[in-house]
Amino acid sequence: MVVVAVVVTSGSAVASVAPAIQGNKCAKVGSTRTYKKVSYICTASGKKKVWQTASSSPGTAGTTTTVASTTTTVASTTTDCNLRTTGSGKAAGANESMPGGNRVRAAISSDGITWSRIPDAILDQIGTPSLVIGPKGLPLLYTTAHQVNGRQDGFVVSIGTADGRSWRHCQVSLKGFPAGLLGVDPDVVSLSGGSYRMYLTGSASPGSSRIAIHYADSADGLTWTYGGLAFEHSESILDSVTFQVGASWHMYALIGSSTDMIHGISSDGRTFTFVGKGPVLLNGQKVVLSQAIVMSGQIRVFAFAPPGSWVRSLITTDGTNWTPDAQAALVFDSSVEYKFIRDPAVVQLTNSSYLMAYATAIP
Repeated sequence: MVVVAVVVTSGSAVASVAPAIQGNKCAKVGSTRTYKKVSYICTASGKKKVWQTASSSPGTAGTTTTVASTTTTVASTTTDCNLRTTGSGKAAGANESMPGGNRVRAAISSDGITWSRIPDAILDQIGTPSLVIGPKGLPLLYTTAHQVNGRQDGFVVSIGTADGRSWRHCQVSLKGFPAGLLGVDPDVVSLSGGSYRMYLTGSASPGSSRIAIHYADSADGLTWTYGGLAFEHSESILDSVTFQVGASWHMYALIGSSTDMIHGISSDGRTFTFVGKGPVLLNGQKVVLSQAIVMSGQIRVFAFAPPGSWVRSLITTDGTNWTPDAQAALVFDSSVEYKFIRDPAVVQLTNSSYLMAYATAIP
């Protein structure tokens, strides 16, 4: 294990204002300046904006943080969050079927078709990524984390810099969730008006062995209020992907431990009705749908080929029929990844480029 100390500060221009002294007022949260060889950053303190030294308390922008990790970083953002403890390498007793045996890596694209890998992984001991743009224009990465409460896997959020190359790993707040439901396999969509909806895998009812899809809503991406069951079936269903085509919502979820998928539709995005089930085929090969995004007016759903040899996007106009892109977005590379690449999630950043997060095994 390598202990890496990372200091990241805001890229905002230095403001030409009164000297930046601890506690003095400042104009723009996130702006920085140096005064008498001391670095300061403008932070929110209640309803006020004040200068603080760049080595101020954890959870503020510009924090100096030491993390036990060989892969990730701490990103300076204007979004406050409660940082969570993260682990490096494979969790004890975990394998690649568990989040503790996975890591999430990333790639960047200018057109959503041709991708370049980012050298460093985002984080270890997480899986099933989902991406949206947060209320401040920063990417929010939701993943399933290994034993997030010390005993049980659950979903967490990481807040990225605008370019998606460094991250703060944060806790989430759950309101009204049934006892024992932390939720895994986050599937997040942006709603009109700037709020968010997340679909989660969990027991259909407390103590049940049957798995179903629940949903929760959030205004800020950090606090989530439970909504109820979104989709259930006589069989266990899990790890959904959800998107809209016109006024209709479509959800696909895996059926049990198979790679077949169940399809449901909804008029409100809260309760889904069964349409059909079976494999999703691409040139006769099964694929697993992972996350949808609108690119150039087209709905593209990113998918992977089990057990994880490549990732590509499929275009749909009706939520049922699929046309593949001309080429694979990513092909498994044993010099970078281990065993597989799967569960791709894609979002468009504010600089118009595209960010992909995907899971691979930890050697």
